[in-house]
Amino acid sequence: MKTITSHFQKLLCLLAIMSTAVVTLTSCLDDDDEIGNAVSGHWFGDMDMYYNGERARGSEIEFNRGWSYDRGSGVQVDYYARHAVTSYFTWRVQNRILYLTFDDPSLDCAIVDYRLSYDYFSGYIADYYTLENLKKERRYELCFEAIRWNDLRRWGDVSEIVKNQVGNHILNEAGVGEYKFTVDFMQRYQATEGGFFKIPEDQVTLSEGVLEQNPGWGDGTTWTKGDLPYTYK
Repeated sequence: MKTITSHFQKLLCLLAIMSTAVVTLTSCLDDDDEIGNAVSGHWFGDMDMYYNGERARGSEIEFNRGWSYDRGSGVQVDYYARHAVTSYFTWRVQNRILYLTFDDPSLDCAIVDYRLSYDYFSGYIADYYTLENLKKERRYELCFEAIRWNDLRRWGDVSEIVKNQVGNHILNEAGVGEYKFTVDFMQRYQATEGGFFKIPEDQVTLSEGVLEQNPGWGDGTTWTKGDLPYTYK
């Protein structure tokens, strides 16, 4: 995350603003729509932009709402000593983070830990297209959709997550229990070369040699048809 703070002042009649109480909206709001509604408009400030080594003197940025309050399109104009650079983007507010996706992918960023008022906002600019951020977003966004297991396999994170689970307390009808495996989980995971399921034997037979059974499911194993790769029988 950059330690640069972006400050913006809304381009409105300042006399009108000063005559009213300013309500500050912070990133602890629960409603992304409310944040999107507050940020919509025309702002001027500093986005810490550079062009050929020259730092911009300031930036104008306009957020236009789309079909819902929490997303839309926008335009940013960065002013330099002798020229200006215009960039177009789409934006969305998700989990109280303001994501900006530009026509130029190198400019993509997120604004986090920010404060909003009717005439001013500030926040920290973070590069959000990182694997770590993607993992976190998918963990929360796709919760209860039976997708996380394959995400963990794809990222190579199974061993770490399994290790973190062992020993955790579980509350059930019998009282407080402890999470544990009856067999060596990772040994079984590696035997199936990454947790692959068993191909039904009848399909292997009908393929007449085209299909080969996945590793870890051969004859003589104590694993039965239909089992999860990590369920012991």
